[in-house]
Amino acid sequence: MALTFNQIISAWGKCMNENDPSEMRELLADDFVWHSAVPEHKAPADDKADKAETIEFTLGADILIGDYNTIYDGNDVVSGTHSATIDGTEKVVFCQGLLTDGGTKVKSWRHLIGDYPEP
Repeated sequence: MALTFNQIISAWGKCMNENDPSEMRELLADDFVWHSAVPEHKAPADDKADKAETIEFTLGADILIGDYNTIYDGNDVVSGTHSATIDGTEKVVFCQGLLTDGGTKVKSWRHLIGDYPEP
């Protein structure tokens, strides 16, 4: 059975919020690539990171994530949104993950960050 957005982002949140990378290490493929589109001071080097760099960055980031919402779960792609508190400001993050054959590992991850709309 393929991974779901909620499984992946929950593992990412456990790494980021609780400093526990165990689940994230298991879910990311060995050739994993993270493409980031975030403010310079909060992005991995060159806006691209491999598995080890992603885990290292995630453990050291002063960002809290939550409010996970699945948009799509498929056999080869997942997408969804989550909140991220960055420098005391809550942002919305859209994520897309590509899965390996069979959907058992995350091959790549992309995200965009924006402000929540004003009420």
